[in-house]
Amino acid sequence: MLVLNIVNLFLKGEHMKNVILILFSFIALIAIFSTVPVTAKSAIKKSSKKIIVIDPGHQQYANIDVEQIGPGALKTKYKVTDGTHSPYTNKKESNLTLEASKMLGNTLKKRGYKVIYTRTKQNVNISNRERANIANKSKADIFLRIHADGSIDKKEKGFSILTPSSKNPYISKSINKKSLVISNEIIQKIEKNKKIKDIKGIIYRDNLSGANWSKVPGVLIELGYMTNKEEDKKLADPLYIKSLTNSIADGIDQYIKKK
Repeated sequence: MLVLNIVNLFLKGEHMKNVILILFSFIALIAIFSTVPVTAKSAIKKSSKKIIVIDPGHQQYANIDVEQIGPGALKTKYKVTDGTHSPYTNKKESNLTLEASKMLGNTLKKRGYKVIYTRTKQNVNISNRERANIANKSKADIFLRIHADGSIDKKEKGFSILTPSSKNPYISKSINKKSLVISNEIIQKIEKNKKIKDIKGIIYRDNLSGANWSKVPGVLIELGYMTNKEEDKKLADPLYIKSLTNSIADGIDQYIKKK
């Protein structure tokens, strides 16, 4: 219609300035409509990226100052310990969790997630409460805490996930339910992994500071026992850790799809 109007103006001998104004208006409309879909698409893509905060458990040196285990709690715990270690290689848990966390993070990034680490090196001083606050401030969709187990019983072994119970007084019922769903999704994928032979499953714990201060859903993953010779050997194998973290990522995918 605009084009026809322009032609008619020429035919009727109207002033050239009116024609120019119409042409500029037409060009402006084309520019606006051509940029809107691209901008909207970019905004949708940016807003739909899920945030996963990964906390590589422990650190090089313990901080034995204490903090409350949860909001309003009378009970306190060390701010952060240096974790267990392998009696066979003397490798520290904090090293293993950092390696596994980075491997998991790289996998999740490739799958389109935004990954935030609570630490990326050994020599830090970050309490468990502070780690939870990183997840809270990031408004994470999932807060994943990566750990490894240890026991005086060298026969003890197995992958497990520590999850708040339904009686946990420090977190909301909504966070509790979501955390349990995450745990179940990861366990289901772990059970399908033929390389993982020993699985303890879900263990309910309400005395974990990192979980109790968290305002976003999350779980603590115990990769296995560094004090068990057979399992420690597996945990020292990058291919085994890769397989393990792939299954964890599969569980996260499944949770996000159902969310």
